[in-house]
Amino acid sequence: MAGVTGRGGEFVDPSRPASAGGTLDAEAFDGEEAAATGLGRTDGRSNALTVILPLKWWGRWVLPLWYFAIGLRPERSFRGLHELRFVSAIRWSILPPFDPGPRWIVRRDGRRHLALVPPAGRRHQLLFESNFDGDWDEYLDTFAAKLSLPLTTMVAAGLGYPGLSTPALFKAYARAHDHIPEAYGSAYPGLTSSDIRDELAATAAVPDERARAHGLGRRAPHWTTLLLPLRPGHSGHAATRARRLRADPTPGAPDPLVGATGIHFARVVVLAHPGRRHLLITLTHDHDARTTLLELLGTDAHRADGGWHDLLACVDGVPSAPGWWDDDTLVDALLAHRPTPPRRQVAYCGYAGTTVAMIRAFEGARFERWPDHGEHG
Repeated sequence: MAGVTGRGGEFVDPSRPASAGGTLDAEAFDGEEAAATGLGRTDGRSNALTVILPLKWWGRWVLPLWYFAIGLRPERSFRGLHELRFVSAIRWSILPPFDPGPRWIVRRDGRRHLALVPPAGRRHQLLFESNFDGDWDEYLDTFAAKLSLPLTTMVAAGLGYPGLSTPALFKAYARAHDHIPEAYGSAYPGLTSSDIRDELAATAAVPDERARAHGLGRRAPHWTTLLLPLRPGHSGHAATRARRLRADPTPGAPDPLVGATGIHFARVVVLAHPGRRHLLITLTHDHDARTTLLELLGTDAHRADGGWHDLLACVDGVPSAPGWWDDDTLVDALLAHRPTPPRRQVAYCGYAGTTVAMIRAFEGARFERWPDHGEHG
């Protein structure tokens, strides 16, 4: 099989496992078993896909216009996607270059010239994040078959895009650029997207009435992404502390990933691209970003270790000693690292407008009707 372009722009042989190649940085992923087994990708019935593609030269200019056009007619653009009842929430967004250095290249004779084709790390990036039910391979097979022309165009902006005519090559391309989260959480891990939509359909006069009223995810839920530069030499510490967020939970304590009242999905990823290492945090939530982040930091009060504060101490510019900043100051610093303005993203949700509180309410009612649903459903 032909190779595809990997995370850093290097050639990747898709027949080789990720742990055998050079695409995973040992410092950032201090436990290649996690990358090989998919640990951190799932929570109950919910699965995460986090693909980052370096963009072709025209991508950073064309995609915002494409996002705007999709937002004008979301029902038409997302028609095929909406038929995939196992998709909960998806977003496409643009990230700045990971290594925003100069494009000048120094020749052997000491002269400089402008690189017309910048390295992958100095390109803008397409971030594709999906929350779905079921198997990873089956998801990509069906997803590729249902992509409409507007959505296919977004993926085609990625450097090295192999097209959809050969599904195996497309899946190898996605796998080469997939980043398994160090931590991933869902507010309702026992429910599938189809379960939620069935419950909503039972009480709605018009099918998908609420989701269509919210633009199939254009207006709700909200998405907040933080792209945080890590201190040099701290990416391994950040990976370990991120995985620790959900380890040994305290009985009765709020979940550290989705413990805030309105978070649908949360993921934490350590990015090991060439150049500076980053911590990527993405939240899909109901309330404003500041309130959501303050509630997440508040979950540390129920933990014996440092939790979020311990993890964020690995971020460059954040005091490593506890107590130097209060939570309001820390949230201000975090929000300053939001890389994605609204015009540079487009999102879809199969049950848009339905809050976490509403879903948890009928999750309890569903369990009362079918108490064995979690074991046999």
